Amino acid sequence: MRYRLQYFIFSYFFLVLFFLVSRLFFLFYQHSFSFHYNIGEWFAIFAHGIKHDFSISAYLMAIPGLVLSFSVFMKNRIVKVFLNIYFAIFLFLCSLIVLADLELYRNWGFRIDSTPLLYLKTPSEAFASAENKTILLFSLALIAFFLTTKFVYSKYISPIIKKFSPQHFLFVLFYLFITASLIIPIRGGVGIAPLNVGSVYFHNQQFPNHAAVNPVWNFGHDLSKMNKKMPNPEFMKKEEAETIFDSLFPKNDTSPLFLKKKANVLIIILESFSGKIMEELSGLSGITPNLSKLIHEGIFFKNLYANGDRSDKGLVAILSSYPAQTTTSIIKRTKKTQTLPYLSKKMKKQGYKTSFYYGGDLNFANMRAYLTNGEFERFVTKDDFDSDTYNSKWGAHDHVVFNRLTEDLKNNAHAFFSVIFTLSSHEPFEVPMETKIQGDDEEAKFLNSAYYTDRCLGNFIENAKKETWWENTLVVITADHGSRHPGNSPVYVNEKFHIPMLWLGGALTKTDTVITNYCSQTDIAPSILQQLKIPADEFKFGKNIFAKNQPSFAFYAFNNGFSFINDSTNIIYDLTSKKYLLKQHANPLDLKSGKAFLQILISDFNER
Repeated sequence: MRYRLQYFIFSYFFLVLFFLVSRLFFLFYQHSFSFHYNIGEWFAIFAHGIKHDFSISAYLMAIPGLVLSFSVFMKNRIVKVFLNIYFAIFLFLCSLIVLADLELYRNWGFRIDSTPLLYLKTPSEAFASAENKTILLFSLALIAFFLTTKFVYSKYISPIIKKFSPQHFLFVLFYLFITASLIIPIRGGVGIAPLNVGSVYFHNQQFPNHAAVNPVWNFGHDLSKMNKKMPNPEFMKKEEAETIFDSLFPKNDTSPLFLKKKANVLIIILESFSGKIMEELSGLSGITPNLSKLIHEGIFFKNLYANGDRSDKGLVAILSSYPAQTTTSIIKRTKKTQTLPYLSKKMKKQGYKTSFYYGGDLNFANMRAYLTNGEFERFVTKDDFDSDTYNSKWGAHDHVVFNRLTEDLKNNAHAFFSVIFTLSSHEPFEVPMETKIQGDDEEAKFLNSAYYTDRCLGNFIENAKKETWWENTLVVITADHGSRHPGNSPVYVNEKFHIPMLWLGGALTKTDTVITNYCSQTDIAPSILQQLKIPADEFKFGKNIFAKNQPSFAFYAFNNGFSFINDSTNIIYDLTSKKYLLKQHANPLDLKSGKAFLQILISDFNER
């Protein structure tokens, strides 16, 4: 009995120690954040986070506990082989999650959850964001971390199994009781409420709270909720939420028309083009000279916000006017995306030829299924270009895809709706251009790649103006999402979601105009449709930006949180801690508006 109990206790606290050391690695890896906090706050991170460590360690000990319970009927050699294999598998998986989380947090700003599984369907694209050096270092670190932990287990814990002695079968009940008692640390105690992510939150700033979260626990917790309904916070009664939501989208609006009849529409989606790289949006100067030069030739939207922080969320917001969700992405759920409205469907129904251009693999992030549901008639993708036009990771360089679009649109005699999505300003930021922004760090590489994409855009527009189709075409230039660069912005702040939008083209009857109303990507589709006098009633989460009676506001979602911004109010709310991260000039109605919007969104998502 003694040695079985010793093995159980040692194994459990070995796992707890594994996660404590992992948290220490996390803090040093994220030193740009963690070194701003004092030793007392570091201690608090461990003190609060250990609840997650106890919980996930208890989960992992459930099967060894059952094996120990029935080991009285088995030979020690069989028990040892099984447990050694079990711990080897889970130590490797835990090491993989812990180390992947280090880099993912640096880029995404939240602890690892089930999100990466969406991208692993296309592994080459999933790893395209990382440099070869990073992948090599990650692989070496994974091997070293796993072998070290496996060595500790094999040297100090596994040998205890040899000392197991035969026992009376009634001892099975004792070990089963010990195993069953794991439910206490699993649940986080004996209280009514089980452990959740917010159980380890303790600070008024986000990073210490995130650092307290155990990545393996968080991954498993999120995985258990996949394909289930999103939890709805139910801030208020359904009727009140609907009333507030409806007030954000008044009916019978009137708006001036700026487009020629039956204009062609071309949407250019620029990868990661944050407002932080555009001087006209209070960003850096000199990064987007071409886009900046074009502002006076069209309608510039100064307060547009991306609805989410990833490409899959941006595409759905732009093309389906469907807002990003806080803990999932509707693009994962093909059956749900079949029920969405699509700008491409509406245009096709009006007789437009529809096409989508992307230099990468459309299977990435389930984009092909989503776009196919949108009934695009033609896709031009990575497979349509020679391999010598590819960068090392994603696919064809931006100038190559823009040139292909230019050729395809020459002498086009039919009304068209086309979308082009760039990729060169995505990690690892490889561009076929002499370096304009000097520096070897990630931020400099991003800025250099954005400069390249801007140059490609400028050349395309210059050539397009020479074509006959230009005079009857609306060109909408915007971004899929913002970026943490430059400045390594926290995941939730406004500046990370602020993006440009410019309407250009010969079909515009109004130019040199700046729109200061707050708006979101979800407003793009209904605004285009209503300019073309095409009904847009099914786009319930989007507004006509030009409508005279339309409230000015923007909404975006980040990992388990949201922001609501209007002309006087700026609110950022974290659902995990149930606290406002920012609350500027907010009146009671404004505080409720963002919550009502999210509540209606989650209800709609669950019902699809």
